[in-house]
Amino acid sequence: MATPAGLERWVQDELHSVLGLSERHVAQFLIGTAQRCVSAEEFVQRLRDTDTLDLSGPACDFALRLWNKVPRKAVVEKPARAAEREARALLEKNRSYKLLLALEQLYALGALNHLGELTTSGRKMAELPVDPMLSKMILASEKYSCSEEILTVAAMLSVNNSIFYRPKDKVVHADNARVNFFLPGGDHLVLLNVYTQWAESGYSSQWCYENFVQFRSMRRARDVREQLEGLLERVEVGLSSCQGDYIRVRKAITAGYFYHTARLTRSGYRTVKQQQTVFIHPNSSLFEEQPRWLLYHELVLTTKEFMRQVLEIESSWLLEVAPHYYKAKELEDPHAKKMPKKIGKTREELG
Repeated sequence: MATPAGLERWVQDELHSVLGLSERHVAQFLIGTAQRCVSAEEFVQRLRDTDTLDLSGPACDFALRLWNKVPRKAVVEKPARAAEREARALLEKNRSYKLLLALEQLYALGALNHLGELTTSGRKMAELPVDPMLSKMILASEKYSCSEEILTVAAMLSVNNSIFYRPKDKVVHADNARVNFFLPGGDHLVLLNVYTQWAESGYSSQWCYENFVQFRSMRRARDVREQLEGLLERVEVGLSSCQGDYIRVRKAITAGYFYHTARLTRSGYRTVKQQQTVFIHPNSSLFEEQPRWLLYHELVLTTKEFMRQVLEIESSWLLEVAPHYYKAKELEDPHAKKMPKKIGKTREELG
């Protein structure tokens, strides 16, 4: 092991041969930095971060040799630093995981092919400045002839659940007003009903006040809807209405959100693919009901994992809109199967 003075001379000599400089303070800085690093990789990275050396070719080899020569005590990593290192590693892992999930989702929606290239449908979805599942839902509305209703649903979903408000001194009145908008089928149809009645009122702010609806949110939803309607021609979707046939609306929504589905089991609701335990949000129109199959807009974690903006669907719709993603066997209800009937033996056979 080299003495401190001998090590310093060696560093100066190497610096002179590699970089053409031989300054004592530079040698001392390099030795001190190497002593504080727990690995050669960390030492090299610190030198890159400080822009001390041009670490290419011989300079990088010199840095590695220096780290190996420097005497150091056993380094005990501080708990805070260890926790920070673990947090960074976990964050990087989550980023990679989220990227893979996003690619999987785009592939399932038909936006990407098996080579990771944009499909024709994917290019159309990219034209719409909304979430991929929302854009897929809008494209599917052409097939089910309900683009006008789907545009409204998409716009209302874009205002972040800030439609209703509950003044502390009028909680009962506000809750009753919200219940008056409920329609069979779920929360997406409730949003559609709110916007439709507001439009029939001439987009009145007074109507919003009387029904405990946020006028600013509704105005923003109207702006979003108008922008999306202006882009329909670009994605080759014509304006059409379901004329009150809400099953078509629900199927179009399912075509975009088949990725977000849950079914009722004996222990409550579980997502179909990940088998994650979830709950209907208390503000949902379906909170007191228990439909067998549900579709949700998003999951919100508070005291539990809540499904927000839920819609009642049928399992057969999932096979209709996403046969590439769901198989008939995984949509069967295992608890609904009955035991096969057995024919008993006759008295003569029993002897």
